[in-house]
Amino acid sequence: GLIRLRSDVERKRLHGLAPLEDSQSPTGENLYSAEANEKTYDRLAKLASDLLAAGLPVIADSACLKVRERALFASVAESQGVPFALIHCEAPEELRKAWIRERKSDASEATEALLEAQKGWFEPLTAEESTYTAHLHTDQEHVAEAVADRIRQHFGLPPG
Repeated sequence: GLIRLRSDVERKRLHGLAPLEDSQSPTGENLYSAEANEKTYDRLAKLASDLLAAGLPVIADSACLKVRERALFASVAESQGVPFALIHCEAPEELRKAWIRERKSDASEATEALLEAQKGWFEPLTAEESTYTAHLHTDQEHVAEAVADRIRQHFGLPPG
């Protein structure tokens, strides 16, 4: 299987917090400031690079709203000589809000306010990014299996 690096977990580790600890950070501030966000993505890229160098497969689980953030991971894959794909997850807004409301015991501190703010922060995929992006509708019942199937399909691997 893949090693899953979560931005939610690494962001908290960088600030000395346990994964399930509440940071009390408002949207766009403290742990979620632009500077903290940049450090989080740099950390994820470094961890991904180290794991790939050790021959281990990696998935970086993060919003990747900015071109810079996505480019970091593409660059890591290129430098390690491994295949790379962006998995662009899509779901209806009401479903995403429901997931946030129903979330329990998770490192993510996402709120409906953050979901709304992210719309303005998202930088559309570039033409180049579109060539290595797999789109996935995550409103399916068995989303984990769908993600795995989409990754295998993107890389031309046989079904699991």
